[in-house]
Amino acid sequence: MRAREARIARAGQKIAGARATGLTRRAHRVSLPDMAARSEMQRLLRLAVGPVVAACIAVYFGYHALVGEHGALSLMEIEHRITEVQAQHDVLREHRQRLELRAAQLKQDPADADLLDEYVRALLHVGRPDEIVILLDADAE
Repeated sequence: MRAREARIARAGQKIAGARATGLTRRAHRVSLPDMAARSEMQRLLRLAVGPVVAACIAVYFGYHALVGEHGALSLMEIEHRITEVQAQHDVLREHRQRLELRAAQLKQDPADADLLDEYVRALLHVGRPDEIVILLDADAE
């Protein structure tokens, strides 16, 4: 290390002597102190490359873990959709049970005459001339 410092000092003295006499041949070249600063800068850049690359990779994977196709936000959206579909499934199951109950009542050997009459009138849209028809919403059942 001392030998390097001695070489740098001697080169600096030569450059200073040449400048004093006005005999600088290559004024466009970088002086040794600037080269030392440049090499120090390059060393710092080499040391910083690894952490910068690691940080970029961490940000990339972090972003995709949060926003990606299988990320946390997608998971919350899927769970919300599951609850919606489950509620719709429950409504349809209840409707199916009501229909199965009505079908079971119609299948009895002595079918309930009133139920059968109501079903046929609703299906065929017919009634007697002396009857008054009151229409109800389908959801009112």
